[in-house]
Parts: sequence; C-alpha cells; structure tokens
Amino acid sequence: MYGTPGFDVGVFAAFFIATITSIIDSIADYYAAARVVRVPSPPVHAINRGILTEGFMSMMAGVWGASHATTTYGSTIGFIALTKVASRNVFQLLGLLLMVLGVLGKVTSVFVTIPYPVVGGLQVVGIGFFIGLVFGNLQYIDMNSTRNLAIIGLSMLWGLVIPYWSKIKGDEVINTGSVDADNLLKMLTRNPNFAGFLIALILDNTVPGTFKERGMAVWQAGGQEDEGVDQEKNLEEGREVYDIPALTKYLRKYRISAYIPFLPTYCPKTSKKSN
Repeated sequence: MYGTPGFDVGVFAAFFIATITSIIDSIADYYAAARVVRVPSPPVHAINRGILTEGFMSMMAGVWGASHATTTYGSTIGFIALTKVASRNVFQLLGLLLMVLGVLGKVTSVFVTIPYPVVGGLQVVGIGFFIGLVFGNLQYIDMNSTRNLAIIGLSMLWGLVIPYWSKIKGDEVINTGSVDADNLLKMLTRNPNFAGFLIALILDNTVPGTFKERGMAVWQAGGQEDEGVDQEKNLEEGREVYDIPALTKYLRKYRISAYIPFLPTYCPKTSKKSN
C-alpha cells in the first residue's frame, strides 16, 4: 500500500534541521521561562532532563501516529508574563484538561466556535511578549560594541535574504549534479532559522571579542548579572525548584546518581574527574 521503504536526503535534512532548531529553541525557552517567573537560571541537569523528555515524548508521538513532535511553545511564556500565573499546579491541571479534551470530541468542538480573530489576537499578544523576552536577553551583551551590532544585524539580514533568494531562484538555484545533494542544500538555504543561526555562529566565534563583551561572563555565572544578596532577594525560589519532588532526597544517597546527566544530583566536576 505504501510501497518500498526509501530514504530521501532532503526530507531527512528537513526533519534533522527542525529537530536541532527545536532543541536550541527549547533551551532558550527554558531560560526565558526562568526569567519570567523569577527563579534561578536552569542548571545543566534541568536542561538535559527537559530535552530528554521532549525527545522521548516525540518518539512516543511517532509511535502513536501523531503528526507532531513535543517541544516548548514560546507564546505560552508570553502568556505567563502577561497573566503573572506561573504555578506548576495550573499547568499540570491544564495538561490533564487537554488529555480529556483529546478524548471527548464533543467537548473539544466547543473551542472550535471561538472566532478566528480572537484566537489570532491571543497569539499575537502571546508571541509578541515572547519576542520581547527573547530580545531582552541581549541586555547581557555590550550593545555599544560595534562588533555585536554588526553580528546581530548581519545574522538577521542574511537570515531573511538567503531563504528569499533561494525561493525566488526556484529549483535551479543549486545544481551540483547530485539530486540528494541539491535537495539537502535547498532545504538548508530555505530555512531562515538555520541561515541566521549559521551566520551568527560563524561571526560570533571568529570575530575577536571579550567574554564580557559577548555576554559569556554572565551566562557562565549562572545567567545572573549579580550573584550577590540583592539578586537573591529578587528571586521567588532557589535552585531547589529544579529538584524532582519526593525523589531528590533519595537520589542523594546513591553516589552513582552524580554521574547521570539528567538527575538533580548530577555533578559535572565529579564526572570529569572519573574520566
């Protein structure tokens, strides 16, 4: 019915790029969410656990035949900033509600009656807040630096120009003689996220700049500009917010848990010494 299984480089590249982009976007979302709810920046084990969960649930979505993967959703962070509601209990109940709505089609049909202008307006507000939060991360770099301004401007410009050029030129834009290579390169050049990311990655790691100028000093300090007492007073919770409820205290009893990257007891220094 479906024919002989095959492998298409272009399709593989599309999904691979989407996966990498999703991972990078999720890491940024974790930091943005932490900033909105005023908790410390997520440690390594929390980021690892988040990416692991997304990967596992994406795999399960494929097993169950769902047409989408599991990842973070930026506009949700915008709604958190707008409503000031960040309780984990609220989102846990929301998850249960969505599962119920997925089973009871009659109840779900009520939401279909919501006018598109209302849905669109909510999306505009939520995503708008999130974009503002993303640009807010630029406060950690030196915006008076010609180097940084040039990298930001060039990466945004080429991220828009390269995909536009590739689409305007059509299928003849790249002709290497190999269909698979052509499909791969077309897919890469027509992805704005990848194009902008690649330009920014190359420039930021080749153009000379100090750690402070690049904002790296702040991120290495845990994503906080000031680790002093005044900064701690502005936080709603401490690092314990990233612990696994009811399990962390038991994990601390076992030395092996310090070597597992997604557990809250993970200690990178201990792992490096053992190697």
